[in-house]
Amino acid sequence: MRIVHLNPFYFPYAGGIERRIRSVAQRLAARGHDVHIVTAQQPGSAEGKEMEGAVTVHRLPSRFPLKRFYNPPPVVTPEVATYVNALKPDVVDFHFRWSPSYNKAFRSLACAGKVITYHNTFGEGRGLLGLASRLNDRIYMATLRHARQVVCVSDRVRRDLASRGFPEERLVVNVNAVEKSEIAAMVGTPETPLPKPYAVAVGRMVAVKGFEVLVDAWPQVPDLDLVLVGKGPELEPLKRQAESRGVADRIHFPGWVSEEEKVRLLRAAFVYVHPARFESFPFSILEAMEAGAPLVCSGIGGIPEAVGDAGPLLGHDPVEWAAALRRLRTETGLRDGMAAASKARSAQFDWDRITTELEAVYRKAAASN
Repeated sequence: MRIVHLNPFYFPYAGGIERRIRSVAQRLAARGHDVHIVTAQQPGSAEGKEMEGAVTVHRLPSRFPLKRFYNPPPVVTPEVATYVNALKPDVVDFHFRWSPSYNKAFRSLACAGKVITYHNTFGEGRGLLGLASRLNDRIYMATLRHARQVVCVSDRVRRDLASRGFPEERLVVNVNAVEKSEIAAMVGTPETPLPKPYAVAVGRMVAVKGFEVLVDAWPQVPDLDLVLVGKGPELEPLKRQAESRGVADRIHFPGWVSEEEKVRLLRAAFVYVHPARFESFPFSILEAMEAGAPLVCSGIGGIPEAVGDAGPLLGHDPVEWAAALRRLRTETGLRDGMAAASKARSAQFDWDRITTELEAVYRKAAASN
């Protein structure tokens, strides 16, 4: 099959969607498929085609209005539909919901084997962002209906779309994984000088990640530091919150770090914490499990499907979080048992198996041509 993955953001922009595309594209190409990734030309990257192993990456001239105000910014790629049609794909898998120009292009494609991978929970966000997200996703439902198959990254996403009237026979669950060999190769101790023991959380500093719950909990967790890895609009408010709670000396904000440093931080952590308020199927939890970190997470969205019985699932009450972390510190052997359960759980998420399942979805979609 000739397979096109369509997503306006691709490496060097390295979010969870982009990592999924790279992992499955390389495996599909290794199985003999002709695999292409069509994306916007990122600022600082070259226009045109390049080979990434056996996968062809096409970077198209694009505009990024308002790029100073949001990351990733809105994107417009004027000729994307014409370009994809010229490739004559058997299957197009579209991976983005926040771009009207790409949505319009996908709807107009001549290829009948259209697939959408749905990576988010419907309407995720708080405040104005939540309002915009709900409005956007209601509009995006019209684009979803042009897909022969919709790939949901968790059963929670599948059930939510079905509850909104989307035909269940066109919904399929295909979860995420991480590159285990890459994580295994990232050895050593963290370069960032940090006290031990510490809890670590990884993600964009935005309201949906729920990091303010941790900051509120930290005065009640006296013998554990906290490392919040990432950047975003909530970074400065979180720093001010830490000051006001009297825990600024025990909460560290290293910003974005390299993949190697992130894995080292996960390996050396006493516990990985993930208090998100919205989450479809988080890569950071999968990375923490593969790194052998015990987990304490919120129980929303697709998180229970990722965590299983490998760790406690909490609400968003700071008192509850503080109690769970104090218990982990004081009960002998609890942390080691949770770390072992976390690592064992990671084995269930394997890109080779996931790609085999996805290949079957693509064959079904292509058969409609």
